[in-house]
Amino acid sequence: MRNFLENITSAVLAIILALLVWMAAVNEQNPMQSGTFGEPIPVEIVNKPQGLDFVNPSQITEYVQVSIRAPRSVWGTLKGSDFRAVVDLAGLPAGTHDVPITVKCADALVRVEAVQPASINIRLEEVLEKVFEVRVRIMDDPALGYEVRTPTVEPPTVRVIGPASRVAQVQSVVADVYLRRTKTSVQRDVVVSARDAQDNPVALLTAIDPPQVSVTVPVEQKLGYRDVSVSVIRKGQVARGYRITGISVDPSIVTIVGSPLAVAELPGYVETLPLDITGATADIKARIGLVLPEGVSILGDQTVSVTVSVSPIIDSITIQRPVSIQGLHLGYTAQPSPATVDVILSGPLPKLEALSLEEVRVVVDLFGLGPGVHKVNAQAFAPEGLTVESILPDTIEVEIKAPAGLVTPTATRTPTPTPTRRP
Repeated sequence: MRNFLENITSAVLAIILALLVWMAAVNEQNPMQSGTFGEPIPVEIVNKPQGLDFVNPSQITEYVQVSIRAPRSVWGTLKGSDFRAVVDLAGLPAGTHDVPITVKCADALVRVEAVQPASINIRLEEVLEKVFEVRVRIMDDPALGYEVRTPTVEPPTVRVIGPASRVAQVQSVVADVYLRRTKTSVQRDVVVSARDAQDNPVALLTAIDPPQVSVTVPVEQKLGYRDVSVSVIRKGQVARGYRITGISVDPSIVTIVGSPLAVAELPGYVETLPLDITGATADIKARIGLVLPEGVSILGDQTVSVTVSVSPIIDSITIQRPVSIQGLHLGYTAQPSPATVDVILSGPLPKLEALSLEEVRVVVDLFGLGPGVHKVNAQAFAPEGLTVESILPDTIEVEIKAPAGLVTPTATRTPTPTPTRRP
């Protein structure tokens, strides 16, 4: 029996020794290494007590750095997602607490040795809810001569939710509306803001429900004010051959002010003083006054800017011109058929009326063509500012003859390709 126990003891010691030798060999090949993991680990807060909320959420640590110990082979495979940093608030009452940050790794071979920071300071308060009427603040003015009536809000009240100390700071909830010189009522959705007694925004609230409201601001014209359009009065006529292509006035609508009776009796427009356009051949720009009844005036500038656009009348004419020959071999003769063509020109009427027939040329280019009958396209050239619309006919038959005694191939009436037209 004694020998048996001695044998068992020897065997156990041998196994332990072998295990230690194996562990030493493994550690020599894949040694443990300590160090700081390169990626920050996001902090997750769990089990927040119901009915409580953070007073200082902006001060809560969002990431931690961890120091770990792991085999050398494991270091190269670790990712930030292998770690989980947790702050457990289960069972905490209202108040200020230092809560430890627990970091675990999904790889069992990794040991977390240190967490920086090791804890976070959290202040919990009871969540409070309070109802406030929404107050509309008009931040600027409507157009001159207009006034604001009582705004309406839908819904008229909102709930402010958050830690008790924050909600206690709220004295009002406002919706700021900008009118930007409008002449019409304004309706828009506006994000509301919680304000303290000094009209400063109250931060770190959990929610304002709903976060925005629909605000309607009625804008109406004041009594004795009226918007009317501007009618431009012209005197004279533009030059012969020209026409008015447009009239613009800025502003096209003006606001007049006066006694309610005088303003009400006006038509829906006021006239300018007469603008003389006699003999105009170009655009006219001028600032002119308005004709107003006694007791009525204009808000703002007493004149308007008027632009009268003047353009020449575009017309067309048809003229007959002889066909000229160019590019013919020396000594050769050519007879075009027909010898004259109709040319249709378009352009400003004054230019057409001043046109001399000699300023229009019709040419056929016979460069490179030999004796025979050819079909050649005609080209017409007109003075600058006029356009050649068409030539009738635009294809001319030309018979080219060689000088007497010159031996040439028998002429053919087969049409030849038309040469490239040159300007």
